[in-house]
Order: sequence, then C-alpha cells, then structure tokens
Amino acid sequence: MDATAKNYEIVEKIIAILEAERCTVRQSEDVLRYAASEIRERSTVRVAKK
Repeated sequence: MDATAKNYEIVEKIIAILEAERCTVRQSEDVLRYAASEIRERSTVRVAKK
C-alpha cells in the first residue's frame, strides 16, 4: 500500500466499521480476506498506460 493520505483515510474508515460492528481480530481478518478475494474476482486485466 502506498502511504498516501487518502489510503490512510480509507483504512481509518474500515477500522471504524469493524469497531462499530464489534468484530474480533479474527473476524476482521476474515472479512478483509474475503473482501480481497471478491476484489480479485471482479477485477480485469488492463493495459498499463505508458
């Protein structure tokens, strides 16, 4: 992950959601792992811009 202000803001929002839902560390890891797999499944290969 690039250390940008936007990325840190997103991380803080995600953590706030997990905290509001009273997720344990293990539940949080499972949710994030599942989200990552869904993102990979929905992504397509794109040509990089030069």
